[in-house]
Amino acid sequence: MSENSVPETPSLETRRQSIDRDYRQTSAEYYVPFRGSYITAPVITLSHDLLIYRADNGRLIAEMQEYLLGRGLEREAWQREQDSREVQVTLHELLLDKARDPQGPIYQELERQAQQIEPLLITVDGVVVNGNRRLAAMRELLHGDAQRYAGFAELRVAVLPADIEPADVEFVEAALQMAPETKLAYGWVNRRMKLKHQRDTLKLAPERICEAYRIDEPEQLDREIAQLALVEDYLENFREEPGHYGLVGDCEALFAGLQEQLAALPKELRGHWRLAGFTLIDGRQAVQGPMGSYFPFAAPVPEQIPSQALRRFAQERAMVVAEEEGNDTAGIDGSGWQEDVDLIFASPQHSARNAKLLYEVMEALRAEHHERRAPARALARVSKAKEMLGDLTPETLNDKQRRRLRADMAALQAQAAYLLGEGEAPARSDGVIDRLYRKLRA
Repeated sequence: MSENSVPETPSLETRRQSIDRDYRQTSAEYYVPFRGSYITAPVITLSHDLLIYRADNGRLIAEMQEYLLGRGLEREAWQREQDSREVQVTLHELLLDKARDPQGPIYQELERQAQQIEPLLITVDGVVVNGNRRLAAMRELLHGDAQRYAGFAELRVAVLPADIEPADVEFVEAALQMAPETKLAYGWVNRRMKLKHQRDTLKLAPERICEAYRIDEPEQLDREIAQLALVEDYLENFREEPGHYGLVGDCEALFAGLQEQLAALPKELRGHWRLAGFTLIDGRQAVQGPMGSYFPFAAPVPEQIPSQALRRFAQERAMVVAEEEGNDTAGIDGSGWQEDVDLIFASPQHSARNAKLLYEVMEALRAEHHERRAPARALARVSKAKEMLGDLTPETLNDKQRRRLRADMAALQAQAAYLLGEGEAPARSDGVIDRLYRKLRA
């Protein structure tokens, strides 16, 4: 960012004369809310260097107050110096930060479009009432690439009446900037249906679609349409309620994760986990836990869970059914159990129970996995502690540290003797290795 993006401010008289001259020659108009109704403001074209930022900008109240307090400046004095270079450069920097805010990325839009879409709103003195962020962005882009953004040198502006009162200016700014957004954002399903229609029915080039929707890569377009295919399969074939998209309004992350994980699975597992994923989505209210963070909506942990969980689920469900029927012998056949699992998952009337059981099975498998890894992790930490102790000398420890080391090593020796079958189980050590490792690391 360069202060050279901000032109020297012309005198008030120069600004007024230029605006007044063009003001009288135009027939273009722009509607502006004014005193409970609307007025028409004439639209003219002006060089951007005839425009100045408004110091009393509503979007910058907090930032300006902090800036002024940090420099011991009075707000009223700052406003009186609105035309000065110092004030205009400061406003430019603050407004440019606002223009680049991802919540309202005006800078990015103008950078992409390289053209002005809507006129700025100014007073007859050239003070921008609405469009300060856009002006800052256009000036910065023009300064960075005068050829590509040449259109930002001359800007369309709508001019408020000469007799407008300061209170009216405040009202106009609030009415334009603080009004609720009336454009309803596309729902996630609507977006994907639109993408599919444009690609598959209208046969638009993927590059054009990606540009319009701000999609970074064509592969993302394919993924979003594949997610829609999952949704339609779930509604039509699983729920038997085709078109009932309201059932999945809160499930964007789940369908996106499921699509990604299915694509990464071996082919022989995809059909099973497609149904399992549908069951989990359908019975999600019965699942107590962060379902979206776990397979099949996120990468499997452990890696073997896609193949292990289904068989374990079949075993557990057979036991549950046997208990319900008063049968002491429970189990599953050695073959054909995958088909049985598919039939179980294909019953949406039991989704809540099946989703809850499948989630519990996967939780148990994760716990077992972590338990199996515990010895290896503990031994790795012992090795690391030994290595770090080797870097110390007696002179590096004070008396308190020596006492602590003696106690920890004694506890560690007792625990090691027990693990090697050479001693009794010691009292709970409260994570001696972890504490020692953390101490040495610190």
